[in-house]
Amino acid sequence: PLYLVLSWAFSRLPVGNLAWRVNLLSAVAAALFVLLQCRLARLLGASPAVAAAVALAAGFGPVLWSQATLAEVYSLAAALLTGVLVALLAWGGGEPRRERGLLAATAVFALALGHHLTIVFAAPACVLYALVVDRRLALRPRVLLGALALGLAGLSQYLLILWRTRQGAAYLGSTARNLPELFGVMRGAQFGNRLFAYDLGTLVSQRVPLMARAIAAELGPAGLLLAVAGLVLLLRRRRPEGLLLGLGALGVLAFALNYKVDDPKVFLVPVFALSWPLAAVGLQALCEAAAARTRLGSRLALLALLLPALQIGLHFKASDHS
Repeated sequence: PLYLVLSWAFSRLPVGNLAWRVNLLSAVAAALFVLLQCRLARLLGASPAVAAAVALAAGFGPVLWSQATLAEVYSLAAALLTGVLVALLAWGGGEPRRERGLLAATAVFALALGHHLTIVFAAPACVLYALVVDRRLALRPRVLLGALALGLAGLSQYLLILWRTRQGAAYLGSTARNLPELFGVMRGAQFGNRLFAYDLGTLVSQRVPLMARAIAAELGPAGLLLAVAGLVLLLRRRRPEGLLLGLGALGVLAFALNYKVDDPKVFLVPVFALSWPLAAVGLQALCEAAAARTRLGSRLALLALLLPALQIGLHFKASDHS
C-alpha cells in the first residue's frame, strides 16, 4: 500500500510520460538508499570517503541498480530497511539514550511494514539490538505501548486494500472484502505454496550455492571479503552492531533460501543492504592499517572510490536501458 500511494503521487508529476514518472520513484528510492547507506557507514565509524565509496558501490550492484530503473518495490524496501538501521544506531550511540530515539526507529519500521513485509525477518535482530544496548529503556511500558501503537498504525496501511476492493477498482493484484480476507493477503496466503518449498537436500545442494553466487556477484570479490572482515571486526569491537547486521542478514537469507520464485535475487536485496555497511567497516580498518604504514595518511581512503568505479564498469551495460 505504501508503494501504491507513493507511485500515485509520482504519477501526478508534470514531467515525462506515466511510465517514466512511476519508474522515477524507484530511482529516487535508490538514491535515498545510497544516502542512508552512507550515513549508516558513518555511524559505524567509517570516514566520509570510505562511507561514500561503499554507499555508491551498493547502489551500483547489479540487482540494486536493476531495481532502480523499473517500477518495482525493492529499491524502496532497501531504503526503508536502511532507514531503520540508521535510526537504531543513532539511538544506540546517543548519550543519554532517549525513548523518542527508539520510537523513531520503530516508526520507520512501522512505515516499512506497509510496503514489503519481508522486513519482519530482520525484526528479531532489531529487537535483540535494542535489548542488548539498553534493556531497561526498551522494556519500559511507555516504550512497549508506543511500539505497539506504531506497529498497528503501520499495518493499518493495508486498509487501502479493503477500500480499493469496495470501490471496485479497475485492477487489483489482491482483493479483500473483510478483515479475515485482508489478513490472508497480508500474510501472503496466495503465495503459501512457495514458502518452505524445498527439502533439506535441495536447500544444501542447490539453493545455498545459488544464493551464495548471487551475493558474491552483488558485492564482488572485494566487497564480499570486506564484508566478512567487517562482520568479524564488529563482533569483536561493537558486538551489538555486529549482531544487528549479521543476524538481520541471516534472518532474511533464511526466508529467501526457502521461498520458490522465478527471480530469487530480488529477495536478497535486504541482505545486500545489511552487508554493505559491514564492507564499510572492513574497508575502514584496511585503510587505517595501511595508513599506519605509509605517509599517505587519510588520503589513502580516497582509493576506496575504486570500488564503486569497478561496480559501474562491470554493471553499466546491463543496467543501461536508454
